[in-house]
Amino acid sequence: MFKRLADRVSLRRQISLLAGTISLAIVVATTLGSALLARGQDTEMAQNALLQVARLMADRLDQDMAERLREIRNVGALQPLQSHWLENNGTLRKVLETMQRTLPDYAWIGFADRDGQVRAATGGILEGASVSQRP
Repeated sequence: MFKRLADRVSLRRQISLLAGTISLAIVVATTLGSALLARGQDTEMAQNALLQVARLMADRLDQDMAERLREIRNVGALQPLQSHWLENNGTLRKVLETMQRTLPDYAWIGFADRDGQVRAATGGILEGASVSQRP
């Protein structure tokens, strides 16, 4: 079949068809290679962007947690409050509620003794309850 076709088509046309076919194959291969390369680069860029966001979030959380720990240690070490920590009066609750007003990030602040008994809490929530089994 190709022999009959080759006999009917001139050599010039055969060379032109072959050159066109090779050129088309090169264009297709180049296009596919470029698309695969661009896809790989896009994936890598997206991964790097997500990694950067994750690192920023981790750093921010680390800073916030360190700041909260520092605040809790500072309040715990306040000399005027030392006598109130284990008493069951409203003074400690007032201090915790003042903290909550000045630090709106806190939804609830409470003080529990070593046995897990809540001695004082903002809004009186969980006061007298045991929180030793809570995370």
